[in-house]
Parts: sequence; C-alpha cells; structure tokens
Amino acid sequence: MQEKDQQTDEAMEEKKDPSFEFVKEKIKERPINKRKLLRRTIITAVMALVFGLIACITFFALEPIISNWLYPEKEPEIVTFPEEQEETMPEDMAQTDNDLPGAEPEQEQAPVPPQKVTVYEKVELTTQDYTKLYAELAAIAAGMQESMVTVSGVTSDTDWFNDVYENKAQSSGLIIADNGIDLLILATESKIHDYQQVRITFHDGTVAEAVKKQTDPNTGLCILAVRLAGLSAETRERAKPAVLGSSNSLTLLGSPVIAVGSPTGTTGSVCYGMITSNSSGINLVDANYRLLTTDIYGNAGATGVLINLSGQVVGIIDNTYNASDMKNQISAIGITELKQTIEALSNERERASIGIHGVDITAALSESLQMPRGVCVQSFEMGSPAMICGIQGNDIITGIGVNVINSMGDLTRALYQYAPGEVVTVTLQRKAQEEYRTMEVEVTLSELK
Repeated sequence: MQEKDQQTDEAMEEKKDPSFEFVKEKIKERPINKRKLLRRTIITAVMALVFGLIACITFFALEPIISNWLYPEKEPEIVTFPEEQEETMPEDMAQTDNDLPGAEPEQEQAPVPPQKVTVYEKVELTTQDYTKLYAELAAIAAGMQESMVTVSGVTSDTDWFNDVYENKAQSSGLIIADNGIDLLILATESKIHDYQQVRITFHDGTVAEAVKKQTDPNTGLCILAVRLAGLSAETRERAKPAVLGSSNSLTLLGSPVIAVGSPTGTTGSVCYGMITSNSSGINLVDANYRLLTTDIYGNAGATGVLINLSGQVVGIIDNTYNASDMKNQISAIGITELKQTIEALSNERERASIGIHGVDITAALSESLQMPRGVCVQSFEMGSPAMICGIQGNDIITGIGVNVINSMGDLTRALYQYAPGEVVTVTLQRKAQEEYRTMEVEVTLSELK
C-alpha cells in the first residue's frame, strides 16, 4: 500500500516538472490589423493592374511584329494594263516612206480594171432575226454584269422615336483588278462622299464592306478595296475583273455600244446605242481625256460603263460634261486615257502635278503652222509649279526630265514617274522674234489636288 502511494507521489512530482509546463499553455490567435490588411490588398490590386496594363501594351506593340515575322503578310501585286498601240491618224500621215531622204521613187503600177460583183441571193430579215440579234446583245450585257457591282453609301441615324435607320445612296462600280489581297473596284467618289460606310453588292447577292483607297481629283473616280479573304470561293470565282478595251480606235465612231450598270438610274439596267462622237476633249489639269457621246437617252446621274460588242470596256459613264441641253444623253470618259489614272489609283501612287492646261501640237499642226511638236500651254492653275517657275502661255513643252513630250498623254505619263516635291527639268520652246528658242526650267512638282 505504501509502495503504491509512493508511486503516486512520484507521478505527481513528474507532473510538476517544468519540462511539462507547455502542456498547460493556451494558444491564442493573433489579432487582425484591418488597416494593414486593407493597405496590402490595395497595393496588390494596384500592382496587378499595372502588370496587366504593361502586359497588354507589350502584347499589342509586339503582336504585329511577331505575327509579321512568323506569318509575313503577302504584298499586293502591282496593277498594270497593257499599253495600246497608237493608231496613226489621217492628218498625221503627212510623211510616207517615199518622202524620206534617199528613198527611191515608187514605180507607177498599171491600173487594175474594176471587177463586177453579182448578187445571186437576196436575204430578207424577219422578226425572228431581229429577236435573235437582241438576244445576242443581251448575252453580251449579261456577261458583263459579273464584273459590275452595286456601290452603296450607308449612314446610320436615329429618328424621333430613337429607332435606328439607314440612309443609302447607290451607284454602279466596275471590278478592275485583283491584286492578290483585295478586289479593286472603280467607282464615282461623289456618290459615297458623305456616307459613313461603303458596301459592295456583287452580282450573286454577296454583300461586303469596302475601304476607299484613293481618289483622282481630276475625274472624281476612286478605287474601293474589298478583302478577298472575306469572300467565299464562289463569289471570288464569279467576280471577275473587266477587260479594258480601247477608246482610241479609228473605227469607234458610229460603232454599236451597250451601256451597263445604271444608265437609266436603276441598278442593273441595260441600254443599246452607238457612238455619235469621240472628237470632243475634256481639258483638265495635266491631262486631256476623250469624251464619248452616244444616242442613248438615260438618267442625268447615270453611272456604269460603255462596252463594245466584244464585251470590252471603252468608257466610264459620266454625264457631268454634257451640254446643258443634253443632260440625259449618255456620255463616257474614254478608257484609253483613263488607264494610267486607274493604275496609279490602284497602286496608291501619289500624283505629281505641274499645273497646266494644254493642247497637243500634232505632226500635222507642227508642219502646217511651223511650230515645234509638243504640248502648247493654254493656261495654268494659280499658284501652280508652272506659274511659280515662270512658264508662260503659248510655251510648248517638249520634254520633262528624260521623257520626250509629244502630247498630253506623254506629259501625263511622265508626271506619273515622279512624286510630289521632286525637282525636274522641263524643256520648252518659247517664241521670240519670230522663232522658237529652247529653254530649260527647274520645276518643283506639287501634289495634284
């Protein structure tokens, strides 16, 4: 018994041992400092926001560079049109090979007696032939419709009841090229000038957004671009660029043409007629364009193109140059003179200007009037480079840089080789004391506006 009590006392002594005091300690939670916690939370949130902004800025700044490095964007192809062979005008055929020095005189040939031609069969046309003829014309026009688009200028607005509605203006456009990135469309800029968006409706009904690339201040024509990546394969297959023909042909006068686009003011309308005149000129700054008139009665604000019976475009419809008593007669700017303008617009080249209005001194005029061949300056724009450098009226420009100038077409082509701000040497002939003297002036070209 005593032994058991002794063991109990020893156990109690062990419990009183300081080495076991921790068993009796009570653990308390550390009090929370709300102000310090709030400060740390704010600092963490601010640092996260700053880090996020830096990451976003870095991403947006480097993403195009990295993307172009990993997936380089394809460069658009240069748009060009084949040069036309200039036809010799009758008045320019004054000198033949027999007129050249040292040429042997041509021997006279014996006259050939006229041959008689006998008609053995008389052909009578019926209404079926007439119907067939117009069916063939309609087929040519239908083939051209795939190269035509409807250009819509769109502006969104709200009415008195805060309902959104859209204002639209429509005109016709012409698909003129595919540069591998965009489908390029020629249109009249004034029809879409005051609108927020430009939409293109293709012949198959596909609608796509377009971006205006460049506008020609002279003619008011512009180039619209539609991304090929946004079009279906079927639309890309059907939307083919038009074939540009010639408005410089000697046989154009009196030839039949078809007006396609909106000649009557209605999209998709078609009219038939013939060229009644192609001798009138449109005298603009640093360029002359041929005006084609027809016997087609249409709308004063008509848009579209004139095509020949081969389906080639010979003119871009523009009635703004019509006489006051012929507002509704369909007229067009000749496509031959427009080709280099369309090329420059399509390739987004800035157009340099010297600022003159001129007339061609042809070979025939040069011989009959004893004048140097070139471009005779009729007038110039106020403040233009021509005026600043001292070019005068009746001066004849014969060269720009290394380019020989025989016509306004040569002058326009030469200016397309330069950029605004460049200095070029202009060679001209100025009449003094009944003779022409050669002069050279340095001209700082400006931008055509």
